[in-house]
Amino acid sequence: MAKTFMLVAALALLASATALRSLYARGFEEAEVLPAKNPALIMNHVAKEQGHLAAQNLAKTNLGNLTSYAGFLEVNQTKGNSLFVWYFPALNGNKNAPLLIWLQGGPGGASTFGLFSEIGPFSINANQQLEPRNTTWNEEYSLLFIDNPVGAGFSFTAKNGWATNSRVDAAEDLYSCLQAFYQVFPSELKNDLYITGESYAGHYIPAFGAYVHNQNKAGQKPEIPLKGVSIGDGWTVPHLQMQAIPGLMFNLGLADDVQTAQLEEYSLQAINYITAGDYKAAFDVWDLMLNGDVWPYATYFYNLTGCTDYDNFLRTDGPVSFGYYSAFLQAHRDDIHVGNATLNSGLECEMHLINDVMDSYQPELELLMENYKVLLYNGQLDLIVGVPLTEQYIPHLNWSGSKGFAAADRTVWKVEAADEQVAGYARSYKNFTQVVVRGAGHIAPFDQGRSVKDMVTRFVENKAF
Repeated sequence: MAKTFMLVAALALLASATALRSLYARGFEEAEVLPAKNPALIMNHVAKEQGHLAAQNLAKTNLGNLTSYAGFLEVNQTKGNSLFVWYFPALNGNKNAPLLIWLQGGPGGASTFGLFSEIGPFSINANQQLEPRNTTWNEEYSLLFIDNPVGAGFSFTAKNGWATNSRVDAAEDLYSCLQAFYQVFPSELKNDLYITGESYAGHYIPAFGAYVHNQNKAGQKPEIPLKGVSIGDGWTVPHLQMQAIPGLMFNLGLADDVQTAQLEEYSLQAINYITAGDYKAAFDVWDLMLNGDVWPYATYFYNLTGCTDYDNFLRTDGPVSFGYYSAFLQAHRDDIHVGNATLNSGLECEMHLINDVMDSYQPELELLMENYKVLLYNGQLDLIVGVPLTEQYIPHLNWSGSKGFAAADRTVWKVEAADEQVAGYARSYKNFTQVVVRGAGHIAPFDQGRSVKDMVTRFVENKAF
């Protein structure tokens, strides 16, 4: 093992390349921090003292010429934990529209990345101006973006209340956040709720969804109107997903047989560490091989491919636009009521969750599959959590529809029947749907916004593919 690490370190130094930077933190170092004129807004404090309408009025923002609401919700007074949220009522004015929560991955990614780069009502151009997005999920649905857990985006802890796992720490804070949200926006309690997100949200969503289910079952009030969950390119069952990485790289022509053998060695090492319960060692191997968040040199993936973008194998480097949002947020602190709270890169958040990365959230996912609608989707061009990684663990899921799903036909899906282009492929049985989004990578809504919007619409509205 030591020889392997020394060899790769030497190759990395010879490559003269920097380590892969966190996807969601691009542009953070360059963004000028402009002091806020007003203190941070803790919305549920105002709601408790002055009523929910006063809290809504203070949280209101008109960025992009539409009304939305932004600020913090205190989720744990003892730990001093507060999560930043940004709520967008449905643009079509439907007061009964389903509410979709968006959780970014990372761990440590700000949900505002998803807002501006993926599904929100606007994006940011190179001149730091907002532009309407014609594939936003906000057209028909209300959206709630949550920086989760503390240390992601603007969310903070005042008393070292870091999340060290998704199952308890992150899930409890998210549940408290949702309860506080309903205190400020009580009319949303009557509307169906869906928890959505991507990547490391493959940990957060099963944990959060299962926590909501158990609290509802225990009679906790208010009862949360959870109807389903959607996980894009999710990192959920690492010990199984890890097995598919070498074959994926080989079959795409990104590794030859010798290099694939090395990838297989890395994968086996990581799996063995997981089996032994040493999640930190398993993370270190995976990080050296592919992820590159902590490993201080170029990853083995970079040395094989010369590429830094493992989110879409057709790109060498990630889009520059992914870094635009940090400067925008720094310049609009008063508009979104964050005061002088730090816009975190997510690194410290990730460091506290290192031992959670290789944990499996299969039991929580299985619980949700028995009780709610579940959508799992992957971008066809994703490498970091590609299609084969999801295909690898689905047959191992223990739920009542497993045999029926295995026998279900896979269908060709188009957004419109008359479309020339195929949007992807779908397979459904009972309340479970798996989708492959054609031409999309890890950040699927960015790559194929029209297709992904159609996919989510079909899922929420129970329309067949």
